[in-house]
Amino acid sequence: MGPGNLSILGGDMKKKVYDKNNDGIVDAAALLQGETPAQIGSNAALAIGNWTPRTTANDLAWRSTAWSPELLLFCSVASSGTANRVMTSPNGIDWTGRVSSVDNGWRGVCWCPALTLFVAVSSDGSSNRVMTSPNGIDWTTRGSIENNDWRSICWSPELALCCAIADTGVGNRVMTSANGIAWTLRTSAADNSWYSVCWSPELSLLCAVAASGDGNRVMTSPNGIDWTIRVSAVNNNWREVCWSPELGIFCAVADSGTGDRIMTSPDGIAWTARSTPADNSWKDVSWSPELLLFCAVSSDSVGDQVMSSPDGVVWTLRPSAVVNSWNSISWSPELSVFLAISNSTSGNKAATSLFGGG
Repeated sequence: MGPGNLSILGGDMKKKVYDKNNDGIVDAAALLQGETPAQIGSNAALAIGNWTPRTTANDLAWRSTAWSPELLLFCSVASSGTANRVMTSPNGIDWTGRVSSVDNGWRGVCWCPALTLFVAVSSDGSSNRVMTSPNGIDWTTRGSIENNDWRSICWSPELALCCAIADTGVGNRVMTSANGIAWTLRTSAADNSWYSVCWSPELSLLCAVAASGDGNRVMTSPNGIDWTIRVSAVNNNWREVCWSPELGIFCAVADSGTGDRIMTSPDGIAWTARSTPADNSWKDVSWSPELLLFCAVSSDSVGDQVMSSPDGVVWTLRPSAVVNSWNSISWSPELSVFLAISNSTSGNKAATSLFGGG
C-alpha cells in the first residue's frame, strides 16, 4: 500500500496514519492510538480483509516464518529445495534466498533475542535436525540429540530457554536448549503428535498442542522439563497455539473437526471449544497486540483462507490474497504487517496484510 493509496482508510483515519519512513508502510500502533475499542475493531477488520500476494525467492514448500525486531527481518524455512531452504525479507515484499546448512525438512523457526539467533528445527536428517543463524544468512548445523520429527520451536525470555516439540519419539518428544546449540531431551507428558509450542510470560507457562491423543491433546510446563497432560476441548488435529497477553488466553487452531476448530484457555488447563465460520484446514494463528486481533490461515484450495477474531471466541472469514496452501503466519509490530507463507508447489508463496506493503 503506497502513500497514494492511503485514502482507502477514510477521512478521519487518513489524519491518523503515521508513515514513519515515508515508504508507504503504516505504523499500526500509531494508527490505532487513541481509538475506541469499536474503532480499533473496525480498523483491524480493514487491515486483515486486504491482502497483497508477494513473490518469494523460490517456489519451495515454505513451512514456518519468524520476525526478528532486532534485525528488522522476516526469516522463513522450507521442507524442499536444494541448498536454498531459507529466505529472508526486511519487509515481507522483497525476498532473498539463503543457503541452508543442510537440506532437511525444516518445519519450525523462531527468533531468540537474548541469543541474537534464529533457531530452526527439522522433521528429518541424521542427528542434524537443528540449525542456527545470527543474521538469517549464515546457517550452522547443530546436533538434535534424537532423530525425532521436530515440528515447532519457541523461545522463553524468562526461562532463557529454547523449547522444541516433536510428533515422533518414545517418551522424549521435547528438547530444550539454553543457547540453541547444545540440546537436552525431555520426557513428554504423552507420545502424542505434538505440532506447536508457545510461551506465556504472564502465566510463566509453556503450552503445546497435538494432532493425536484421546482427550489429552494439550500439555503444559513451567520450565520445559516437567510436563503435565491437559484435557483438550475436543479431539481435533490441533496444529498451532499462540498466546495473547492482552486477552490473557491461549488460542489453538485445528485442521479437523466439525464447526469447532478453535479452542481457547485462560490457563492452559481448562479449554473451551469455539465455533469456526468454516471447517477449513486451519494451520496457524498469530496475535497482533497493536490490532488487538487473532489472525489464522488455512491450507484449503478453495474459499476464504483467512479468519480473524478480536477475542478468540467470535471469528470472521476474510478473503486471502490468492488461493494457496497457507501454512504459517507471523505479525511484525515494527512493520505493522501480517505475513503469511505457503507450502504449495508454485505461485505467489507469500502475502502481506494491508498495513504493511508497497
